[in-house]
Amino acid sequence: MRRVRCVTQSWYGRRRPDAAITATPVWAQQTRKGGPTPALPGAAVYFINLQDGARVPRTFTIQFGLRNMGLAAAGTAAPAAGHHHLLVDTPLPALNEPIPSDFGHLHFGAGQSEAEITLAPGEHTLQLLFADADHVPHATPVYSQRIRITVIEAQSQASAAPAPALGTPVRVKPQPGPRKREQRRRWRNPDEDEDDDW
Repeated sequence: MRRVRCVTQSWYGRRRPDAAITATPVWAQQTRKGGPTPALPGAAVYFINLQDGARVPRTFTIQFGLRNMGLAAAGTAAPAAGHHHLLVDTPLPALNEPIPSDFGHLHFGAGQSEAEITLAPGEHTLQLLFADADHVPHATPVYSQRIRITVIEAQSQASAAPAPALGTPVRVKPQPGPRKREQRRRWRNPDEDEDDDW
């Protein structure tokens, strides 16, 4: 069972600050061949807030790091850009074909750099794979190290809503941006005393 909530942030055209990096990146892989779109030298994807062996609650936020490439939505043919894919409990797919879309291959085609996901308790593997506008990995594939995490059941889960059953479709929803608070006017009744508190 996987539930995903995403934050859409487009970083195409500017670099994301690397101050919060806690994991070591794996540079663009030189041994495997990918699709036709070239990747820049030194391109890397990595987990910002997760490390191998991490223990996490059922619902947690994953931040995707990117170095020396641009972040763009799927379908946007921009040079040296692409979008993230999260591989959950699955090996790397064929790197010269479009990445499958199923429960093990989560697509972040809106250019998201962060997602909230829910996994069943137990051990899981996670890996990032970066792909071009057509969901095909770059000519020099850019993917992270595969990490193992352990999802633990929190003690206070009794009041939480039950998690979706296995086989439930994964829904990826961008988070709404900050909303402007409505301005409320308080109308004063001229017949009331002026000393009343509002």
